[in-house]
Amino acid sequence: MKKAMENRGEGRSNRGVSLLEMILVVTLIAGLMASISPAIRVVNMGWQSGEQRLEVVQNARIAMDDTVRALRQARRVSAVSDPGASNGFIEFYDKDDVLQRVDVDGASGLARFGPVGGQSLLAGPVNALEFTCFDSSNTALAAPVAAHEIRSVAIAVTASDAGNRVPDYTLRSKVYMRRDAAVAINEIMYNPLTLSQNTRHEWVELYNLSDRAFDLNGWTLTSHTNRNNPDVLSGELRFGSGETLLPVGGHAVITSANTLVYFELLINRGFESNPLMVAWPRSGGWSRSNGGAQEGNRKLRRNGSGWVYQTTYLPYFSKSGFFSFWERSPSANPENMRLIVAIRSLGWSVLETVYDGPMHSGWTRHYVDLTPYKGQFVRVWVETVGAGNYWIDDFSLSWSFVDQNAVRMAVDDNRIGGGLRNNRDTITIYQGNLAIDSVPYDDNWGGDGNARSLERKSPTGGSGDSANWTQGPIFGTPGRKNDATP
Repeated sequence: MKKAMENRGEGRSNRGVSLLEMILVVTLIAGLMASISPAIRVVNMGWQSGEQRLEVVQNARIAMDDTVRALRQARRVSAVSDPGASNGFIEFYDKDDVLQRVDVDGASGLARFGPVGGQSLLAGPVNALEFTCFDSSNTALAAPVAAHEIRSVAIAVTASDAGNRVPDYTLRSKVYMRRDAAVAINEIMYNPLTLSQNTRHEWVELYNLSDRAFDLNGWTLTSHTNRNNPDVLSGELRFGSGETLLPVGGHAVITSANTLVYFELLINRGFESNPLMVAWPRSGGWSRSNGGAQEGNRKLRRNGSGWVYQTTYLPYFSKSGFFSFWERSPSANPENMRLIVAIRSLGWSVLETVYDGPMHSGWTRHYVDLTPYKGQFVRVWVETVGAGNYWIDDFSLSWSFVDQNAVRMAVDDNRIGGGLRNNRDTITIYQGNLAIDSVPYDDNWGGDGNARSLERKSPTGGSGDSANWTQGPIFGTPGRKNDATP
C-alpha cells in the first residue's frame, strides 16, 4: 500500500506544465507589460527628448560662442542686417584685417562663419539670427545702421530641432566692440572767414585712437557737395613730407591741393614772375626756363658753378615751419654733378643742410622741418659745384598753425569735400567702401565764420551728437590735441 502511494507521488512530481497553466502565465505577463509599457514609453521619450534638447542647446551655444569670440576680436564692423531681421548677418574685419561674415544659409538653415564668400557651416539648424546695434550712448541704431556708429552689438540665436520634437531654444548675448579700430573726424574748419577764397582755408583733422597705424593714402572724403565724386587723399608734397602713415595717437590734417592753410614765405620768389630775378642775390649765369616741376611755368637754371640765396623770417607765433624744393638735371651724367642746398643764419652759419649730393635724372624732392627756427631770419642758400646743367624748382618755405608732428594730407582737387557748406553738411571718411566716420555738423554747433574751428570733445563719443562738439579757439588746434578734449 505504502509503495503504491509512493509510486503515485512520483508520477505527480514528474508531470509537465499544462496548457492551462501556460496560458495563465502568458496572460499574467501580458497584463504586467501592458500596465508598465506607458511608463517605459515615457522614460524612453524623455531620454530621447533630453538628447534632442541637449543637441538644440549645444547648437545655439556653438553659434553664439563663436560669433561672440570673433566679434570681441574684430577691429570694426563693415555691414550688418537691419534690427529685427530674423535671417540676419554681420560683416566685420578681424584682427588681421580679413573681412569675415556670420549669417544663416538659406538652403540648409545652418549658421555659417568665415571669410566673405568662403564661410563654413558653424551650427544648426538655426531658426533666427538677429543683430541689434547700439551707439556710444547705448541707444539702439535704427535701419539702415551706420557701421561707424556701432559701439556694441546684441546677438540673439534661436536654434531648433529638425523634427520639431522639442521647443526652440534662444540664447542672447552682447558684445562691446573694441574702440582701438577707429579713426575719428576730430576737428573741422568749415567756415573760417567770409572770404572769396574761403574753401582754400578749410581743413579737416583726423585722430587715430586705435592700437595700430593706418595708411591714409587712397582713403576718400565726401561732403554733401561731392558725395558722388569723393576726394582722394594723398601725402602733402608741398607743405609736408609726403608721409601718409597715421601713427597710434596721431593727427592728420587734410587740406585742398592749393590750400592757403599754410602761409608761404618763399614761392619761387623772383624767378617765377620776374625776369630779372631781383629778389634773389646771386652769382652770374643764373636764368629762368620753361617746364617747372610742379607749380608755375618756370624753373631756375644754372650752367656750371654758382650760388643764389633768399632771406626770409619765420614768425615766432607759428606752430611749424617747412622748406622743400625739387631738382633734376638733363645732363648725361647728373650723378657727377654736386648740388648743395642749406638753411643759413644771417651770420651765414649752416642751420640745416637740406641736400648735399649728386643731381638726379628725374625731378626729385627734398625737404626739411624748420620749426626749431621760429622767430629767426633764415637764408635759403643754393650752390652748384662743377660743370653741367642744373635745374631747380618749387622752392617752398612756409609756416602754419598746423602742428609740426601732424601728418599732412591733401585732396586731389582745389576744394576739400567739393567745398564745405557754411551752415550744415555731412563729412564722411572712407577706407575703400567702408565708412570709417561721418559727422553731420551744423553751424549752431559753433565755428561759423569767426576763424574758429569745430572741436570734438571725446573721440569715442557720438559723431552726430551735438553735445560732443564745441567751438574751438581761433585758428583751431590742427594736428594736436583739441582744447575741448579732457
